[in-house]
Amino acid sequence: MGCGPYRHVRTVPETMMEFEANPDHAYGKPKIENVILKFGGTSAVPALLIGDVDAAASPRRSDVSNISRYNRFWVHQNCFGAGLALCWNVQHPFFRDAWCAGR
Repeated sequence: MGCGPYRHVRTVPETMMEFEANPDHAYGKPKIENVILKFGGTSAVPALLIGDVDAAASPRRSDVSNISRYNRFWVHQNCFGAGLALCWNVQHPFFRDAWCAGR
């Protein structure tokens, strides 16, 4: 971040951080224009299910189980026992690409 593919736009303490694609990056401007990282004490599942976010890191096992029931999401779980999973919406064009999705 910063001089990399994305530049910091704003931070809302304990809530979110926003970044924008850097058109001057050495490898060109990233295809995804904006990245917003939301964080806090609440589950990301409701936001993911209604389409408010396209991807979520979910440390709760119950969240992973809930998201895994829907085939519009792909769930990648950490195999090192840390309990972290990354879930994303495969209906988003970027995440449909098998190479990007890590399939």
